Amino acid sequence: MKIAFNQDTIDYFATKAEYLEDSLRDEIQLFVEQNCQPEGIETYEDIANELYNQVTQNKNGLEEWDHYSGLPNPKAYE
Repeated sequence: MKIAFNQDTIDYFATKAEYLEDSLRDEIQLFVEQNCQPEGIETYEDIANELYNQVTQNKNGLEEWDHYSGLPNPKAYE
């Protein structure tokens, strides 16, 4: 299942992932429960897992980027 999340949300958690490694899943789960509505057979867990996967993929693309440069990361939008 592929869910389209706002790129700002993915970037936010990808940035936090560097210092929240142990609690990243919990932070994402809380975000999903407060901000998402499952549709059809989706569950909150499904949505949280998909967001986690997209965040970790995005984090890998941002590793070499200076997030605080003020410029958009071209790798984040490929």
